[in-house]
Amino acid sequence: MPPIAPLADTLQLVVVEGEDAGTSIALDQPRMVGTSEQADLVLTDRTVSRRHVAVEASAVGVRVRDQESRNGTWLGTGRVHDVEVPAGAEFRIGSTTLRVEAATGGPAPKTAPAPTIESFGRFVGRAKALQPLYQKLVRAAPSDATVLLEGESGTGKELLAEAIHDASKRADRPFIVVDCGSQLENLIESELFGHERGAFTGAERARIGAFEQAQGGTIFLDEIGELPLSLQTRLLRVLDRRQVQRLGGDKRIDVDVRIIAATNRNLEREVEASRFRLD
Repeated sequence: MPPIAPLADTLQLVVVEGEDAGTSIALDQPRMVGTSEQADLVLTDRTVSRRHVAVEASAVGVRVRDQESRNGTWLGTGRVHDVEVPAGAEFRIGSTTLRVEAATGGPAPKTAPAPTIESFGRFVGRAKALQPLYQKLVRAAPSDATVLLEGESGTGKELLAEAIHDASKRADRPFIVVDCGSQLENLIESELFGHERGAFTGAERARIGAFEQAQGGTIFLDEIGELPLSLQTRLLRVLDRRQVQRLGGDKRIDVDVRIIAATNRNLEREVEASRFRLD
């Protein structure tokens, strides 16, 4: 391990070993490290979890908190869950080694603090802990990136999904909500993808599914963690091909939709338990 450096005013996290060696990020605010597109430092190391470790500056140097990752966070030969380390220390996640370093060029110049955001759409809250979330939402909303919202039931995930849609270029197009946990498997399949007349008993006429209804807009898949594995496979095809096929039909229909999903489950654990697809 390299010698421990004195605490600096400005720190950064640097990938010193692994597929993303040379990548770095300033620790001027709490940072999430993982393979998720929503992470602050996005890694390509497949042994790293989507949300692997949270890192933030502390009085000692940096606080490192493992996020219940699959392969753990390691300091030397010991697995750690919540630990403070000084500048110069290294820790490992998956096959990637990260080092806490003083930012090059000395401390960053002081700037006026960012204005406090008090709401995002109809979601209201000015707590300091919400500010990093607001900043991510502001960056993500104008894009077409798929967004996953994680949190307990009743914390406002649908309000945030609606606000993301309203702040996007698709705001004047449909916003369709599907509760993946409220219906039986055969019914949710028809709800998502639609069906042709005669596709099953009681299908007296064709039905357009949620993906077609959301054409040009956004589909919000609430409680996606409840989706059965068989339907996860079908959903993956939609994500890959941007096409749907109605139940009982043989025609593939092109769809142009943005996907926002939400869950109250720990999807890392669901993947480990083979209840949710890794891809």
